[in-house]
Amino acid sequence: AVPVIKTIKAEYTKRAKGDMKAVASLTKAQISAIQTKEKGETNVKVTVIDAEGKEPILMEMIWAWTPKKR
Repeated sequence: AVPVIKTIKAEYTKRAKGDMKAVASLTKAQISAIQTKEKGETNVKVTVIDAEGKEPILMEMIWAWTPKKR
């Protein structure tokens, strides 16, 4: 399967300080679905942390996947 980002939602809750780091995480169930289902979509949680260790942005993505075409 080929996963792609379908949508991204970002809610800015406070002012960010310095560099930021974003980490997207998939659960084992989401990974299994991508590997076993021909196509589908899933909500992916994204954590964004600034230089002070705070989370100034609440973010989520919808990933969709389709079969590889050869």
